[in-house]
Amino acid sequence: MVCDDWATVGSANLDILSMWINTELNIAFSDKAEVERLVGKLFLPDFARSKRMTMKDTESASAAFAEMIADQL
Repeated sequence: MVCDDWATVGSANLDILSMWINTELNIAFSDKAEVERLVGKLFLPDFARSKRMTMKDTESASAAFAEMIADQL
């Protein structure tokens, strides 16, 4: 997760299961250059390959099937 000039990286989600039961761990840092490097290496390449979706894209017959499958993951 990146927020302004702060980032956290790791396996933990922000939920009780990750934090208390599975005792997963993240590392957080606020070095501006390192946060920018993370964004450039991880997020920007994904954004470049991504396609903007609209509400209409979610109304197809296959979208309902995909949502049903995604709910199980």
